[in-house]
Amino acid sequence: MEVAGENQKGTDTLDREEITRLSNRDRDIFLSLLDSDAQPNEALKLADEKYKE
Repeated sequence: MEVAGENQKGTDTLDREEITRLSNRDRDIFLSLLDSDAQPNEALKLADEKYKE
């Protein structure tokens, strides 16, 4: 078994699974949200607390 080859197969699989392709419109919305100074709403705060448990 070639370790380097198997490692590359694993990397290729992760690359396919972790890439989310956005339309130009969605990209622009996402980037504007990152730049905004908006504070998290109650639903997001609750989701954060639930995730931490």
